[in-house]
Amino acid sequence: MALPPGLRLRVATPGDAPFIQRVHEESIRGAPRHLYSRAELESWAGGLKAEGYVSAMNRGGETFLVAEILNGGGALAGFCSYSPHRIYGLYIHPKWTRRGLASVLLDRAEAAILATGAQRIHLSASLVGRRLYERLGYAIVGRRDWITRGGLVIEAFDMEKQIAFRPRS
Repeated sequence: MALPPGLRLRVATPGDAPFIQRVHEESIRGAPRHLYSRAELESWAGGLKAEGYVSAMNRGGETFLVAEILNGGGALAGFCSYSPHRIYGLYIHPKWTRRGLASVLLDRAEAAILATGAQRIHLSASLVGRRLYERLGYAIVGRRDWITRGGLVIEAFDMEKQIAFRPRS
C-alpha cells in the first residue's frame, strides 16, 4: 500500500498532541450524517484534550503513528494509536479520506503488533469504521453500547483479526 503523496509517516511525540486532537475531533465531526446525529457526534468529539494523548504516550505501551502533511507546519492527515494486541484509534481528517491512508496506517500498526509476536489484534469500532475493518479482515466478536465523553450512547463493535507471521521482503 502506498502512502498518499504529500505525507510522511512517523511516530508521534508529545508535541504532536494538539494536532492529534484536531484530527480526532474533525474526523468524528466529519462522519457521515446518516450514521449518527449531530448531537451524538458532538458528544463523542467533545472533551478531547491534548494532555490525554501525551498521557497515553508517556504511560508506555501505546504508540501513535501519525501521517504528517509535508510543508504543513506540523498538521496531520491522520493517526493510528496501538499497543501490542490492540488498535486504540484510527482517525483520518475529512480532507484526507478515501485516499487509502487509513489502510496504510492500519497496515503499519498491524506490522508493528505482529513484530511483538501477537497472534490476534483487538479493537473497538464505531459504525464509521466497521466496514473498513471488516474489509481488512476483522470480524465482529460482540456488539455493545458505548457511552461517549458527553454521555450519549452509541453503538460499538468489538472486533478482532487473527494474524500470521509475514516475512519481510
